[in-house]
Amino acid sequence: MDYIDDTIAAICSPIGQGAIAIIRISGSRAFSIVSSVFVGKDLSTIKSHSLTLGHIVSEGKLIDQVLVSIFRNPKSYTGEDVIELQCHGSVFIQKSILTVLIKAGCRHANPGEFSYRAFLNNKIDLVQAESVADLIASSTEAQQISALSNLSGQLTHSLKDVKNKLLHVSSMLQLELDFAEEDVVFADRTEFDKLISSLLHQTNQLLNSFQIGSIIRNGFKVAIIGAPNAGKSTLLNALLNRKRAIVSDIPGTTRDTIEEEVSINGLLVHFIDTAGLRQNSNDIIENIGIERSIEQVRIAQLNLFVYDASQYSFNEAQQHLETFGINSEKVFFVANKIDKVLPMNTLETKDKNTDSKLISISAQFNEGIEELKQAIFQTAIGSNIDFEKPMITNVRHFDALCLFKDALSQTQDSMNNGLPTDLLSFELKQALIHLGSITGDITNDQQLDYIFSKFCIGK
Repeated sequence: MDYIDDTIAAICSPIGQGAIAIIRISGSRAFSIVSSVFVGKDLSTIKSHSLTLGHIVSEGKLIDQVLVSIFRNPKSYTGEDVIELQCHGSVFIQKSILTVLIKAGCRHANPGEFSYRAFLNNKIDLVQAESVADLIASSTEAQQISALSNLSGQLTHSLKDVKNKLLHVSSMLQLELDFAEEDVVFADRTEFDKLISSLLHQTNQLLNSFQIGSIIRNGFKVAIIGAPNAGKSTLLNALLNRKRAIVSDIPGTTRDTIEEEVSINGLLVHFIDTAGLRQNSNDIIENIGIERSIEQVRIAQLNLFVYDASQYSFNEAQQHLETFGINSEKVFFVANKIDKVLPMNTLETKDKNTDSKLISISAQFNEGIEELKQAIFQTAIGSNIDFEKPMITNVRHFDALCLFKDALSQTQDSMNNGLPTDLLSFELKQALIHLGSITGDITNDQQLDYIFSKFCIGK
């Protein structure tokens, strides 16, 4: 981020027309710039965290009536003087006010620059900054709770606990180096070994949480596959509870993939309806669709192999799957149209005598759909999500934590092999560098620019 001393402005409400829009200004000249275009009370006399009503004018021309929110430094989001203007939601008015502010001396904010300044002014750390972006992008309850957890500092506190324990040992090792001639040992090697073992266990728990954490953050991808006319599109419509895909008795109706999202118990699930799998089709377009279906099978985290239970047995469905070289490890067999086989009141959602991965449904009559959703949730998460424990959801955090673990393990090996204090101290500092890169205690401008460039403008 360049020109960090500039006073910046941006529209921070969603783009488009609405009842109200918000324009945020932050920087050392926020009050003088806004005062130069504001008609109303003297802003310099207004207390922090208060509101006042007035008008924005430019060259004697009235632009809009606005409600002004005052946040004086350091008690603001960015740690600087911040003013927010609530104006009417006309796109023309929003752009007009922003233009007036820029002419008066503001610079248009870069993506994420408000949060970047909050980070530089120690209002939030890097984990919390990234959780702001996650919170804005959240579309399910699980994503919201996870982002709020990191924003409140749950992961940060856990990492700082690890850091403080290692800093104490690092200082003891440094003392040994300072008194090397006296041959004094300040860091008890037995206790140091126990501490590293304990921290490695704690680190492994965090790393193990990434499997679930990444699913919460990014969603769970499920491909709906099977032979033509098995009821795949009907199943997609039932899962969405609306008619999204075209349903027809004509084989090969679905030529391309159809992707939609559903929240299941707060978990975002990406469903992909695919073209029917069959061999020896004479339709070139259909064959392309089949190739795309098989590609979705490879990248999906779970595949629902749908088959017509009134025409095929479970064993025949397995054989059909095998003809396309699809591994059944991440497959649920979904016996559809079971209403044609069993009376509706005796419908079983799982055939325990056959296979635990077999689920029976009637997509047309919406039977067994909720049970299928719960089975998908259990496969993705395993059980209810425990948000009370810190969780890794960000791949950057995961990679840095892996490097930290490797460096910490190397330190322990070096100590057990009797390596000198100066090498132990160096390796421990390397571990602390990897740990500090997560929260932003140790970072570089290039990394910061990359992270905050992914934020929306106005945040």
